[in-house]
Amino acid sequence: MKWIACSDRIDWTETDLDVSARPGWCRDPVVPRDTDQVGFIGCAEDLDRAHLERRLRSEGFDPLGVPVVLLTELDRDSPSRMAAKVAAIRSRMAAYTGSRPEHLKPVMPATLSRRSFLTFGSPTYQPVPHPDDSCCAGDGCRACVDSCPHGALDWSRGAIRHDRLGCAACGRCVSACPSGAMVNPAFTPAQLYAEVEGLASAVAEPFGVRITCERGPRSELMKDWYEVAVPCVGMLPPHWIIGPLLIGATAVAVSKCGCDAEPDADQRAGEAVVFARSWLDAADIPADSRIVDELREGLVSALGVAAAGNPFAANGAVVVAAALGDVLVGGVRAPTGVVTIQEDVCTGCEMCSTVCPTSALRAVPIEGRLEIDFDPSRCTACRQCVVRCPEEGAIHVLPIVDSVEMAVGRRTLIRHELAECLRCGGTVAPQAALARIARALGDDEKALKQITSLCLDCRGTMMVF
Repeated sequence: MKWIACSDRIDWTETDLDVSARPGWCRDPVVPRDTDQVGFIGCAEDLDRAHLERRLRSEGFDPLGVPVVLLTELDRDSPSRMAAKVAAIRSRMAAYTGSRPEHLKPVMPATLSRRSFLTFGSPTYQPVPHPDDSCCAGDGCRACVDSCPHGALDWSRGAIRHDRLGCAACGRCVSACPSGAMVNPAFTPAQLYAEVEGLASAVAEPFGVRITCERGPRSELMKDWYEVAVPCVGMLPPHWIIGPLLIGATAVAVSKCGCDAEPDADQRAGEAVVFARSWLDAADIPADSRIVDELREGLVSALGVAAAGNPFAANGAVVVAAALGDVLVGGVRAPTGVVTIQEDVCTGCEMCSTVCPTSALRAVPIEGRLEIDFDPSRCTACRQCVVRCPEEGAIHVLPIVDSVEMAVGRRTLIRHELAECLRCGGTVAPQAALARIARALGDDEKALKQITSLCLDCRGTMMVF
């Protein structure tokens, strides 16, 4: 990647970075035409983002895919730290896969430069999440809608409607989506993994990661600590806090939110930190030295435990659980769960398996009966099955990380006998469902016999008296 840096406030010859120094670049950014990979380092005070985006688009670049680093984000007193930060950003942008129009929210600049005033103030475009084609809303999943604190998401006729202008890009829907279908192109789990991995490959000594809110103010970092920004710390699930420790970091800290866009962000982040510490303690890893409240010197060595996958992905909790070994820890912020079904309440309607976005629950008809089975290694404790179940109290989700249950794999939770059609021998419905209908119909014997004796195909062509 070719880096172009403004040289108004720094002499780049004194650093180890391979950059092309350009005086006055922030005031008049020139985009090279002879490369398809370019990154910029500019001054926060002078850089006109809207003007730069126009230049990038005019040269055929996707602005969201071009890294722009500000000098305020770099430690200019330490060339090695500068190089590590730039390497991490380069690694992160290499994982960028592109954006679509529905990912872009136009934002007018708060202040106008002289150039913007003459060009009528062109907007910049803030990246916002939007579901991709793997979204399970068509089956009834509304996990992202339930998680949105701004009411920018809504479910309608099997699809997610997204109010881009009302979206604050806080990222909660991204981490809450059980299937990983909610995508913010400027911040994906793959990019987060690549950034931490880039730091690990560029830093030789033990280092810590401070996870911070990209919309809030930044504070100075202590030696051996590096900053990784997320849309908001309120989006963090516990396994994302543990994730950097499995990629090479030796300690993790979570900063205060600072943007005040979501009043409960710090509370949610604190709950996730508490659960992450409990998880490490259950795995016989001293949590106090790994997940810290304040940055500290003298970091311990790396865990020596690697994740066999991306701990920030939709199945990241299972990846972390596999890396940390046999543990049993529960709590409301547990990123996995165990499902139980009450046999005397369940009617076998299959709604739970239909709505389950990860196929942790599955309904399987086998030789005259219906079996509902469950795979704990797929459950994200999203509770969509509980919310959509028509029978109150039929299904429960215990939020817990249970590595032994995950290792057991898929098992049958409940079996229902299926009633046969008097005419064709096909399936009418589970006997439990027919009993539920019988209780509802009461003394209407004719209607009851019509419903319980024939399947749907035969019911319209044959009457039972």
